[in-house]
Amino acid sequence: MTTSPPVWKRFLAGTVSGAALVVVGHPLDTLRVALQVDVSGTARLSTAFRALSREGLFGFYRGFLPPLLLTGLVNTVLWGTTYSICDALAREGWGSPTSRAVAATVPASLLSSLIVVPMEGLKTRQQTEVGGQRSGLSALTARVLREEGARGLYRGWSAVLCARVCGGWAYFGGNAFWLERLNEAWLPPGNSAWARTRNVLVAGGLAGIGFWVPALPFDIVKSRMMATGSAHAGPHACAAALWREAGLRGFYKGWQPAMLRAFPANAAAFFAFDATMRALN
Repeated sequence: MTTSPPVWKRFLAGTVSGAALVVVGHPLDTLRVALQVDVSGTARLSTAFRALSREGLFGFYRGFLPPLLLTGLVNTVLWGTTYSICDALAREGWGSPTSRAVAATVPASLLSSLIVVPMEGLKTRQQTEVGGQRSGLSALTARVLREEGARGLYRGWSAVLCARVCGGWAYFGGNAFWLERLNEAWLPPGNSAWARTRNVLVAGGLAGIGFWVPALPFDIVKSRMMATGSAHAGPHACAAALWREAGLRGFYKGWQPAMLRAFPANAAAFFAFDATMRALN
């Protein structure tokens, strides 16, 4: 019988994993959000890239502080809950690693979304501000609370939850699936540390791509709700507006940077988590 790692190890590994995800993935995340919130229908990847590059590196790291501060906490809750449930199911002899990861997604996504939504809302507002003046994190938080109350920090929660549940099945389940296939059939690592690292990176990157395929439509609704304020009353009104603008294509705005970001950022996240856990153990 295997035992679960101590909670503090999961916390530390989640923090390192979250930091790696944000540092590697944030520039392309900013591009994705810029394309998603465009209501003119004219934005393209190249024009969005040029607009952000006018501010230098800072333009691509708009809204960097909220996810950097909170993604470690999010990953602690999300990954810790997911793998704790997987451990419990494994002790009961239930299912395969892939099916256990899929089953653990819903409760883990529900808990982590309570932390994700305020972070995503503040990040999205910072990423989509226009003009030369940029709001600091504390000033922006105070303004949202003053103008909208605590509900303002949780605008878009329903869309975030749908994105995380739908994408989470493909994320943790996909990572377990690819890791099983790589380790047991396609590229057995044997005793090679590099081969183990290679498989963790490949499985993590493919899991990241898998996450965005079902999650992106909900994520776009979330971005619109968070960035446009009262322009859209709720997820249904926002989805209807997207359909009027571009039909089905509107729900996959920003797919290019999302997919470009998915592999390296999530490969880094899974590698950081795995390497930290191995070092601690």
